[in-house]
Amino acid sequence: MWLKWWLAFFVALSYFLTSIRGHSLHPKLLLISFDGFRYDYLDLAARRNANISGFLKIWDSGFRAQWVENEFTTRTGPSHFSIVTGRHEESHGIIDNVFFDPELNKTFFFSSNLSMRESYWFDVGAEPIWVTNQRQGHKSGVIFWPGSTTPIKGIVPTAAYPVYNSSIPLKTRIDDVVRWLTEENMNLALLYYHEPDSQGHKTGPNSPELLKTIEELNEAIEYLLRKIKENKVLSLSLNIILTSDHGMIEVSRNDVIILENYLDEKMYFSPGPSVRVLWGLWPVGGYTQKNIIEKLSGKHEHLHVYRKEDVPPRLFYSASSRIAPVVVYPDPGWLIAKSTKDILTMGMVIMDMTHSVRRCAPSFWPWGQDSLVYPEIELFLPSR
Repeated sequence: MWLKWWLAFFVALSYFLTSIRGHSLHPKLLLISFDGFRYDYLDLAARRNANISGFLKIWDSGFRAQWVENEFTTRTGPSHFSIVTGRHEESHGIIDNVFFDPELNKTFFFSSNLSMRESYWFDVGAEPIWVTNQRQGHKSGVIFWPGSTTPIKGIVPTAAYPVYNSSIPLKTRIDDVVRWLTEENMNLALLYYHEPDSQGHKTGPNSPELLKTIEELNEAIEYLLRKIKENKVLSLSLNIILTSDHGMIEVSRNDVIILENYLDEKMYFSPGPSVRVLWGLWPVGGYTQKNIIEKLSGKHEHLHVYRKEDVPPRLFYSASSRIAPVVVYPDPGWLIAKSTKDILTMGMVIMDMTHSVRRCAPSFWPWGQDSLVYPEIELFLPSR
């Protein structure tokens, strides 16, 4: 039962609006991501008699896979870039929401518009789908998808929002992607929205406020479906994939591993929040990878400690120069804090569900064949 409870960091739904067989129109694709949409939110909403009619229209249509196999670091930046590049984190270079690059001697911050505009963070070999699409002579429209605000291989989306602004309403974003998709040769659009992740972190995954957010997202889905139905071209040609990057859990302060109990902070550098799941440790002050490993290995039954080169191959998290020499993460349901003071005011903390168990929630596409599991990096290839 414990394992089953952890089988869902990721939701992917799809709605094939109508068959395009027999029509001369070329198919178009709209990919939407609702950040932090946990696998059981729709079930939770249904049990509480919330309105999920739009989601149900999607749920009842198209192709379904039981699970999607997500990437190791299912944070917003890495996961979204894996979806659009079809590459693991170690290959596309966005290894976390915050990370240090020793070759650049700089730190990437997902929340920084400056970082998001610098090509050297994203343009390290992997090619997002909008770049591939445009190299084939088509047009792409992208709203706030990680990597879309900077040139990659010298290409930027045909249409895009230039600077991240979470205050732009979801319906406004929908209006824009629908308008873009009606333009000549515009066959691809991607839309990112920060809910229900933002609300979940504020009030928790089981709160009435979160349920209200799910209903607001449902209203937006209904609005989108009406807009498409009213458009003759899109009603005959558009596919939709609705997806997410991770789920969310509440973690007690009793289930937090305190790093300072085993490791002096002067021995390492690790950019990022002081309480989190995945830690990459860079030795400093004359200390070495071996010194840090010796301090941490075997010290806590719920703590996993690896040399970078020894990270299990199934996680695909060792090849990038941006991955720290020491990789540390806990068992599911646990967190790691830098020091005791970092959890003194913590009651119940809301954290993204990440790492370790790599199977995720029920998933749907408008094409393909039934299957038990598909990798997240093959979101666009379920018909393999």
